[in-house]
Amino acid sequence: MVTSCESDIDGSISMFILRELAKGNAPYLGDLVHIDEEKNSAVFWHCGAGAYSLARPDTGATAGVHPNRKIGLAMDFGLKAGEVTIFRVSHRPGGYRLSFTKLIY
Repeated sequence: MVTSCESDIDGSISMFILRELAKGNAPYLGDLVHIDEEKNSAVFWHCGAGAYSLARPDTGATAGVHPNRKIGLAMDFGLKAGEVTIFRVSHRPGGYRLSFTKLIY
């Protein structure tokens, strides 16, 4: 099931398109919040709109407190290794645009 939070309709549309292109495999909705060039890494996070099937098998998913609000329940997990497509539908003045890239980690 495709879900998003914070009224992110463009995120929901992006996830729906990715799920259809990936033959039903679960997409993940995340905001790019940090890039560490020295470690060749990036951090994505969002409100827990990730399927358990995407969690790293060695650590799984854990329940905890939201990292920056310090309230409520939030699921936390690193994504499993593999091929990643970063894709986003966004609306700008004048219409919609699609952006994407493919990574392997």
